[in-house]
Amino acid sequence: MSKSCAKGKPREPRMMLPDQPRDSGIDWARVRNVPSPSSGTPGEGWGGGRVEQASFAISPHPNPPPEYRGREQRHKPSRIAAALMIAAFALAGCTVGPDYHRPAVEVPGQFNAAATQPAASQPATTQAAATQPVVDLRRWWETFNDPALNRLIVQATASNLDVRLAAARVREARAQVLFNRAALFPTLDSSAEYSRNQLSKNAFGANAASSATTGATATGTPSLPGRTDLYRAGFDAGWELDVFGGTRRAIEAAQYTLEAQVEARRSALVTLLSEVAQNYIMLRGFQHELAIVQNNVAAQRDTLDLTRTRLQAGIATSLDVARSEAQVASTESQVPTLQTQIKQALERLAVLLNRTSADLEAELAPEAQLPGGPPQVPAGLPSELLRRRPDVRQAERQFAAATANIGVATADLFPKFNLTGSLGLESLQLKTFANSSSLFWS
Repeated sequence: MSKSCAKGKPREPRMMLPDQPRDSGIDWARVRNVPSPSSGTPGEGWGGGRVEQASFAISPHPNPPPEYRGREQRHKPSRIAAALMIAAFALAGCTVGPDYHRPAVEVPGQFNAAATQPAASQPATTQAAATQPVVDLRRWWETFNDPALNRLIVQATASNLDVRLAAARVREARAQVLFNRAALFPTLDSSAEYSRNQLSKNAFGANAASSATTGATATGTPSLPGRTDLYRAGFDAGWELDVFGGTRRAIEAAQYTLEAQVEARRSALVTLLSEVAQNYIMLRGFQHELAIVQNNVAAQRDTLDLTRTRLQAGIATSLDVARSEAQVASTESQVPTLQTQIKQALERLAVLLNRTSADLEAELAPEAQLPGGPPQVPAGLPSELLRRRPDVRQAERQFAAATANIGVATADLFPKFNLTGSLGLESLQLKTFANSSSLFWS
């Protein structure tokens, strides 16, 4: 127990003075002795201790210490920058324009032809369409089991001009997506420059020309140099803040356009492969038909010779011979038509394969067996049929890209915010180019 407590005299609280903090806001220079509230005499009261009272300033100190001023000046720019960054990131979440939603399409549960037939008379494939999985048709041409057709399909896929053009458009759309994504990030450009200038003596006067080496005119004023060199190198940076989401909408539109071009390429492939297969099968059909016609012509000629022999024997009449001749002529008239159709099929295949018809004729001229029919493929549900069509998927992706472009156009109605800056070195002399005094920035 302390001595004051032992005497039974209560100890008054004592005011503890701080060690004059720099940033407390107190004018310690005006500190002086003030009367104690208890005794009214200076320096007494509150247990007998001396009270050094100051006049307090609630507002910031009018003359803060140098180290406090430096700390305050350092904090202000950082706080402002932090506030600007927070505001920028808050506004970055704003994206104008409508969001794309895939439209709902009402499709029937089954095809109309199947719906009008009784269940007992429907084909097995139609009845099981809802339960059977969709057949993989990515290599449907192989179901014909024709090696020549498989070779033509491979050649057409690699050399067809329409498919190559569609593939080039896919690459272009993919590059456009990367270009739009790059707009989200800052840009940095570098440049280096050297220039040498000669001033006109007539423009700046004889004094400036005569004193170009001395650096002063006759009156003592500085003169312009007659010839100057300038060395300059630096970096320029810029960044457009995507405050209203125009760049992000452009990225969406480019991505949807890329998907539409992919579907366009698939549509071109579907069209190409079907045309190649159709013309090849037609070619084989015409060749097979031509062979049949030629066999018929040979048989009918034999019949004509037999009829003439019978006419000479008196068994047949001249009318029978005329009929046989007419039949032979009628059958022979089909040969040029079939040969023309064969030639047309070869020409169409040559265009599809980007080859000459002479090469294809040498390759496909020998008659071959007709390709066998493909196995029975279930038609599936109408909704699955729509999903398999690349032209439908392409139209849907184009609609999505158009929706995103609405946001791009809407963002152009709002102001744009750009951050720019430059940093480099600039000097009139090469020896001082790398000095710190040659640094410039903005």
